[in-house]
Formats: sequence, structure tokens, C-alpha cells
Amino acid sequence: MKYRVLCLMAMIFFILFSICSAAKEINPRGGGARLICAVAQQGDAKINFVRYFRGNDMYIELQHVTRGADDYAVFHIQGDGIKDFDKVEIKTATGHNFILQQSDVKPAVHLPENYVDKWYNVNFDDWENIKSDKKIVCVIHRKDGKTYEIKIDSFVSYVDAIRKSAKDLPVTYGPEYSVFFPGKKYKEVKDAFAYHINERGGHNQAIAFNGYWRYAVDENSRTIGFSYDYTPQHLSYVKFVETPAGTWLNLDHWTCRNDGTFYSYEEWFDRTAIEDVTRKVYETYLALEPWGDYGIQLKGSPLKSPLVVDEVDLKLHPELTGLKSGDQIIAVNGKDTKDFCRYEMDYLMDYGKAYPDLKLTVTNKKQGVFEITAKARIGEPLVDKVDYEAINKKEDYLWYKKRTPLAYIPDWYAPYEIFDPYGPQDVSLVSPRTMSLNE
Repeated sequence: MKYRVLCLMAMIFFILFSICSAAKEINPRGGGARLICAVAQQGDAKINFVRYFRGNDMYIELQHVTRGADDYAVFHIQGDGIKDFDKVEIKTATGHNFILQQSDVKPAVHLPENYVDKWYNVNFDDWENIKSDKKIVCVIHRKDGKTYEIKIDSFVSYVDAIRKSAKDLPVTYGPEYSVFFPGKKYKEVKDAFAYHINERGGHNQAIAFNGYWRYAVDENSRTIGFSYDYTPQHLSYVKFVETPAGTWLNLDHWTCRNDGTFYSYEEWFDRTAIEDVTRKVYETYLALEPWGDYGIQLKGSPLKSPLVVDEVDLKLHPELTGLKSGDQIIAVNGKDTKDFCRYEMDYLMDYGKAYPDLKLTVTNKKQGVFEITAKARIGEPLVDKVDYEAINKKEDYLWYKKRTPLAYIPDWYAPYEIFDPYGPQDVSLVSPRTMSLNE
């Protein structure tokens, strides 16, 4: 069962990244566009935003945030490669100029010391007045008297789209892969994950298959970047978000084309490599959390629909008596599965410990439509019984101390993005690919 789930998670990962496309649908997280317009959600807050990268080290962003009765807009500058500044000005060729007023947002937490993270109040009328102008620039005035100029004509063309409230807009942006560890602190999850980046053999030693997986850690930003010796063009980046209820592990992944550009999983069909990456997350989950098993395997590829039963484990799940290979699941807890891909049902069952019962509506040619209840068999964490922190420190040949996780991301990716500046920061961005399955 454990091997099945590992393979399943690999296929899930591939499919989750193959159902993303253009604007206002699911956007890949960076590596392909300097300019992106999308909708994100952070807890109760929804954010309609446009983001533009000046280079690979800094971006500007216009956000329209709605949270409960609150509705406000902010301008955000974040990144490295620019010295401290004291004034930001928007200028146009026609003289429609205005200066942004800095907001009272609290300093960001979990950022590298050299990163700039500043917020400014937004009056949409000012931006509306310049949207038809030409040669629009954002001028950043440094304290030493020098200036940076960023051409933002394309950026400003999105003002009308950003002015719309995100309250009723679909979420299109967020982590590509997101797993929650209930009740666990950041350090627990981080140490266990770093240990499981490499496969383990006797005496808990890391195993090299043509090479090791090497990684870098930044404790300030709570991130890990890693890649494989044998395929260094594959890059993975993990952001940990500790909340009062537990810790989120958010993973994004890219591979590099021969021309040096990056793309994410929706264009990558190396399923063996996908399994290698997802297994690290799943092994960490098994080691730290109870996990559920409903005793059902489904047929076909992860994109297969309808949901057709392949195997049933009656030995551990006698409540499934009557369910057999070839039966079709047409509803789960009353929800029609007509447009439900197989990977969605697999994900629900593999992480379904919060749902002890799944009421399945099933049909076959002989019996017609009938109902059956699948019960989760909860397995205890498969504790490794080792000191993760001590082993990680001992294996310093796997840990690049002089490299940061930023070495494992492509250009035009926001590694330390912070949304809803007036809200709590210990809230993870939801993943549009898994949010419906986690609800």
C-alpha cells in the first residue's frame, strides 16, 4: 500500500501541474513571465494583483485586497539588488506624475536581511488617470541621490483588472504543491524534510543513485532549495509557513531548457523524477503524521474520468463488501464526480484522515446504483526514531552552507512574497490545485 501511494503521489504531482494555463486560469509560479496578473488567497483575504519584475532580483506589485469588510489597495516593492530608498514616484511623458505615500505596514518577518520589502498606499484614481499615457515609469529615489527607473506601461494596463474586487473571483495563483502538517512546528517539519531529501539505507545513511540530492537552507526565510547531482537542471524550492495550527510545506519545481529558460511541471513528463521529488514530501508526512487508508484503488491514469474501481482491500476493510473491480463511483458524500479526475479522488483518500467516513454512490450494470461507506483506517506515523537535526548536521557534504535556496529558483519568481499586508503573516497562500480537495 505504501508503494502504491508513493507512486500515486508522483502521478498526482504531474497532473496537478498539467492543468494550468493562461491568465485567470491557474498560473505557474514563476520562471516563465516577468509580468503576471492573478488572484491569490491567504486565509480570509483574497488578493487581485499584477506583478512585474525589474530583473530577477526585484519586483513591483499592485494589490487589491479584500478581507471581510476591509477593502484596500497597496503598492509593493520587494527584492534584492537595490539600496535603501526614501521616495517612489510615478511619472509619464504627459506630466501626470504623483508620489506614492508609504503605508504603515509592519516590517516583514522571515526575510533575508538584505531584502527590501516596502508598501505604499494606492489611490486608484491616480492610476486610472495615467493608464492611457505612454512612457510610464516608476522612479525609485535612493537616499544617496541616485534613481532607478522601471518602465511600467504594460503593468499599468492592468489597472482596470486589478480595480475589481477579488471577493468573487476564482483563485488562480498559489503554491504548486501544498501539504499541511497539523500540530507540527516549522523546525520539526524542516528537519524531517531535509533528512528525507535523500533515500536512506542501513544505519540511516543517505543513498546515492548516480549522485546525491544537495540542498541549501535559509533559517531566516524558512526555505530549502534542492536539486540532484545527476540532473542539476531540475530545481525545487520549499517554503515552510508555521501557523498556530501547524505547518504548511509549499513546494514549487522547475526544469531548465537548453536555452537557459525555466518551465514548471505542466511541460515536464519525466515521471521518474516527479516521483523522486514528491516522495520526499510524502516520506516526511508518513514519519510525522497519522495517515489514512480507505482500501480502494482506482483504474487508469490520474486524469481518468469517470472513477472506476480497480482493487478493493476487503481484508482490512470488510465494510467495502459488495464493492468490486469495474464499479463506477458517481458521487462522494453527495458530490457528483462527473468532472472528478482520478487524481482528485486518490488525493482525497490518501489525505482523508480528517474524513473518517466517505459515503460513496456507486453503479454497475448488474446492481444499478447503490451506496457504500468507506472508512479510513488510520495508520500511526512511521517514526524514523532518529535525531534528524543531528544527522543533517553530520551530513554536511549534502548541505551547501555557502549557497542559499535562491540558487534553486528561476528568474521572475517571488520567493518571499507577502500578501495581505495588514493581516497576519503566519497564514499560507492556498494552492488553487489542491484547495478544493483540502476543504
